[in-house]
Amino acid sequence: FRSGLQRRGLRVVALDKRGPLDCGAWWRLVCLLRDERIDLVHTHLWGANFWGRLAAWWVGRPAVATEHSTDTWKPWWYFLLDRWLARRCARVVTVSDAVRTFYQRHGIPAEKLQTIANGVETEQFPAPERSVFYDQLGWGVQTPVLLAIGRLVEPKRFEVFIDLMAEVIAQRPQARALIVGEGRLRAALEAQIHSKGLSGHVVLAGLREDVPALIRGARAVVFTSEREGLPMVLIEAMASGVPVVSTAVGGIPEVLMDERTGWLVPAGHPEAMLPRLLAVIDDPSLAQRVGAAAQGLVRERWSAASMARRHEALYEALLHPRTRVVHVIDHLDPGGAQSQLLELARHLPRERWACHVISLSATQGTLLPEFQAAGIPVTRIAQQGRWSWSCFWALRQALRSLRPDIVHTWLFTADLYGRLAARTSGVPVLITAVRSVEPSKPWHYVAVDAGLQHLTDAITINAEAIRPVLRRREHIRGRKIHTIYNGIDGAMFSPAAVNGAVRESLGWGAAPVVGLVSRLMPEKDPATFVRAALMVAGTLPTARFLIVGHGPLAPALQEMVRAAHVSDRFVFTGYRRDRAACLQAMDIVVLSSLYEGCANAILEAMAMAKPVVATRVGGNPELVVEGLTGLLVPSADPEALAAALQALLQDPTRARAMGRAGRARIEAEFTISRMVQGTAALYTSLLQNKE
Repeated sequence: FRSGLQRRGLRVVALDKRGPLDCGAWWRLVCLLRDERIDLVHTHLWGANFWGRLAAWWVGRPAVATEHSTDTWKPWWYFLLDRWLARRCARVVTVSDAVRTFYQRHGIPAEKLQTIANGVETEQFPAPERSVFYDQLGWGVQTPVLLAIGRLVEPKRFEVFIDLMAEVIAQRPQARALIVGEGRLRAALEAQIHSKGLSGHVVLAGLREDVPALIRGARAVVFTSEREGLPMVLIEAMASGVPVVSTAVGGIPEVLMDERTGWLVPAGHPEAMLPRLLAVIDDPSLAQRVGAAAQGLVRERWSAASMARRHEALYEALLHPRTRVVHVIDHLDPGGAQSQLLELARHLPRERWACHVISLSATQGTLLPEFQAAGIPVTRIAQQGRWSWSCFWALRQALRSLRPDIVHTWLFTADLYGRLAARTSGVPVLITAVRSVEPSKPWHYVAVDAGLQHLTDAITINAEAIRPVLRRREHIRGRKIHTIYNGIDGAMFSPAAVNGAVRESLGWGAAPVVGLVSRLMPEKDPATFVRAALMVAGTLPTARFLIVGHGPLAPALQEMVRAAHVSDRFVFTGYRRDRAACLQAMDIVVLSSLYEGCANAILEAMAMAKPVVATRVGGNPELVVEGLTGLLVPSADPEALAAALQALLQDPTRARAMGRAGRARIEAEFTISRMVQGTAALYTSLLQNKE
């Protein structure tokens, strides 16, 4: 690897460490850091993590240590040293959430841990051609090759792979296996291959420099490991369009989607791989389909560029201290608050603001990869039960470690824990975001918010309709309330940026499509939409209805449609990340909520130049200009909603004009830049008032 680094123009210095207790190598590293005036030290693997962090601490430089695996091999005193060193370095980076959880269980503080997944240079995959090494072995292009790559050490369990290949070859004699790597188990593995009569069928190739080309020529890549972090070979195989069959260990399940981008088998039961391996041998088209899906996923989430951006953001935050903002939110599953937080953290100027997100959830959250891809550090602290002292103390400890200048909380649980933890940690500025009028808000929630307002410097709302509710119900003084409307990415939600693939996939041709994009929750009242849609379906046989979203009401809604015998005219897609493409397939977009703040669904529909029919609740009238960009109807009134839909369906020219007017309104008043500027101005004003 040294020559490869040097070819890329990187200077490599060898410290010539002689054994694990060579203090001379540590002193040479100390001298190097001082003489070269190194700004930051980043270490990898146990030896470097120990000596490197110790040297960086000695000379007063920030250090980052990366942990690559769930290191169950470590004796207890290694973990004791890890805990001691973690408190003397800036950050411990883990390559997967599984590794992060492992080290948190072993005492590394949550606020020190940050997950940055491995990435590969996707542009080099697939390799230009299949490796000639296969030809040298006499394996033609039609030979199904199963490939295993890694160091020949116990945790990789290559002896299990060889046993598995004995079963595969007994049933499919045309199959072959290649093991790439070196290690202390080579002699034992060679003996095993010989004893099972697999010589010529299973080949130990040693170290190779043509790994991408070897992957490209394989039918599948196989992992029989008993523990892993996040193997680079896994991502490289997926980037090459080659399916992976693996044990479900470490961070592998975070990347590999069973039956979609590869196959997972339970940890400790690699024998369950046999039917999967036989299937990919027998059906090359299956391997091709699964590999193509894996390739698309890697290009989206695990590119080297994305990994580099996350590291760059971390380095910048450590080397150039900026105003530190910690956002505390209930969870990172899809929702309006989560999407606006993501856009805010993405677009706040990095040279001025350093954002960190704390999610009070035991689960990862669907949107976590998007925060990570944007280089936004995320810490998870689980909140469980009505009141969780462990959550409060962990959050307080995290804030004391991060030392933010501003804490900005989102949603009730985060508002409660975040405000108490921030104030008892000495955070200078505390802001709470209120996203909706919530008419059914429980009395004790109202009492908590009314009491905690005295700890709060500012309350942001995303619609003017929320202001009188807060003043009347929580008795919040008006000067504390600041309206900042949601913002929409006009480039992402643009009619010109989306093709008609979704409509084409539905097979509805030129039929008029009415759509709902919403969580299927009681407060969104999707049942009123379905009832209105059924009325429209009775009078306009050509109309079709598309419901995008997920939630507990989905089964009941589907049953309503089945009972009306019009299932062929309705499609329930579940949760979709490609909301712009779904909106493009619609001619009219509906929001039937019982209450709202500033509805992202309305703004996204307007950005896609679609007319909107919405209920006259909350902030909806602040977004939809009656008769110009859409129509407003009473809530829980399916007859009024059906009448509005029929009016627009029967006058498509008027509907299209409303859509164009909606797009113009978004460009003028509801951009992300406007939302970010308003938030940054509030941050600046509050900080100045504290000086």
